[in-house]
Amino acid sequence: MTIWTAFEVFVTLVCSSPLLHTQATLHPAHGPLLGSATIAARNNAEVTDIASSTEGQNRLNHSRGRDFDELIALNANISEAETSGDKHFLDGVIAPALAFGRADTTVVDRAGFLANVKQSAKRTIETESISFFGSQRALVTCVVTTDVNGVEKRFHNLRLFIRAPDGSWKVLAWANEGIS
Repeated sequence: MTIWTAFEVFVTLVCSSPLLHTQATLHPAHGPLLGSATIAARNNAEVTDIASSTEGQNRLNHSRGRDFDELIALNANISEAETSGDKHFLDGVIAPALAFGRADTTVVDRAGFLANVKQSAKRTIETESISFFGSQRALVTCVVTTDVNGVEKRFHNLRLFIRAPDGSWKVLAWANEGIS
């Protein structure tokens, strides 16, 4: 089976998920054995599967539909935990090491991030995209809106997730930037 045949099978399987539209496109990348499949989701997010393969080695054997659902829910739960000041939950979804880039450009580690978690204004989250790189890494982009000193602010977030040995997703890196 060629990588493109695998992509077609992948797109067919994923598009049967009730959370996804049935419209999908394939984007060839750099050569016949690299590519990505982008599927538009109901909430306007896109899921992209970046894959590479050598002859006889197909890396598209993992169900992306379940991972997509888990990451959408996890990102919503992260925002809820930030709002409620739930350090225990956040401690459980952050990898043993974390690089966290704040909107003011300061960078803190895991301990620094958790030390500053406290109850705050409600957040809303709009997931823009989820990109999978192999079966162990995913990049989520989203916009978080919250009240800061009486003014509604929007922040673009990049969240890099890795798969833990138990199969769960953990945040390894997280960067924020304020947007207009």
